[in-house]
Amino acid sequence: MSRWSVETDVIDDALIAVVAAVGWDRTTVAAVCRQAGVSTGAFYPRYVSLETAALAVWRQRLWAAFMGLLIRVARAPELGRRGDLVIGMNDLAADRPEYTAAIELVLASRFTPELDQIWQEFCAEISALVVDVDEEIAAARMFAVIGALGLALSAGRGWAGAAELDHVLHRHFDAAMRPGPPLELPPDRAEYMHVPPVRTDDPRVDALYLSALDEVAARGFKGARLTDICAGAGVTTGFLYARWKGKQEFFLHAIEHIWGSAFGSSAALQADLTDEYGPAVAEAVMWREMTHPDLISKMILVLEMNRLARFDEAAAAVLADQEAGFVVMAAGDRAALGEVLMEVAWGLGLVAVGSALPGVSTLPYSVVLRRLGPVPV
Repeated sequence: MSRWSVETDVIDDALIAVVAAVGWDRTTVAAVCRQAGVSTGAFYPRYVSLETAALAVWRQRLWAAFMGLLIRVARAPELGRRGDLVIGMNDLAADRPEYTAAIELVLASRFTPELDQIWQEFCAEISALVVDVDEEIAAARMFAVIGALGLALSAGRGWAGAAELDHVLHRHFDAAMRPGPPLELPPDRAEYMHVPPVRTDDPRVDALYLSALDEVAARGFKGARLTDICAGAGVTTGFLYARWKGKQEFFLHAIEHIWGSAFGSSAALQADLTDEYGPAVAEAVMWREMTHPDLISKMILVLEMNRLARFDEAAAAVLADQEAGFVVMAAGDRAALGEVLMEVAWGLGLVAVGSALPGVSTLPYSVVLRRLGPVPV
């Protein structure tokens, strides 16, 4: 290889490492060059901007590694390739820099016009998995994709490294390989998901939280502006700054309230559905509701919080508090912790796929979930 090619590879490796370490929003050309041990003078003859470098790295390095793996996992059950699913999903859960960088670029590209091609290509590839196939096959493929994406999104949590996933992934494969007939689901929607997410003692604070939800859905966390959030809520920026020091503190409080309410409501609804219809129907209803097109703004908020928590200690602490109860129940049992990790992964995977492809809420996930059986945590 020529010196030019070798140095280009070094720069590309550095970009992947920096994005995986600090996230796209904090990645700079200077940081990439420091990581690569080169000057910016070596960077710019190759790439006119950070965004063009990211696009090149996505297409030349990350596309095959990440999207190729997702597609293999999706098709593994129908092809009888157990190893493709079990090994592939374990790889995605392992917090490897190339997968972390890939999923970070996918999510960031939703709000970065220069990277929009990444988002469009991601959506097109996932969508292609459910075109021109029977609904049962489409549901089984998307079931696998949701789990795989969720594991990539869950990677990096401090407790996840102790989880043993093989047993749950084998059950996952068996359920997707032999989908059954769809179950009849009750028509009731999870009403709590479709109403304002919190009610505090101050309607002005409620309005701020709702306005923040819309702003993050439109611009992402980095692009969200407090002035626009306050304008949308009909309050002054002085009202906000009298209660929170700045953007991050405000968002962490908003997310803590929204997620706390959602966790409790979800658990109560699933318990009621399980009592009335059984666990398979209850799980299928939750999958349908969590991917409902009306909830895209809330889905994006969850994904942006998860992005922030991967690279920010304060956000990670908020997320850890929300998940602590589930993790404590499985303490000391690696297999049980694997079940908890898979549940977290399904939740994140559902909102990732639901926000990208609104039509997936209509897939008959019960054909797989009825085969999965109760979660033995």
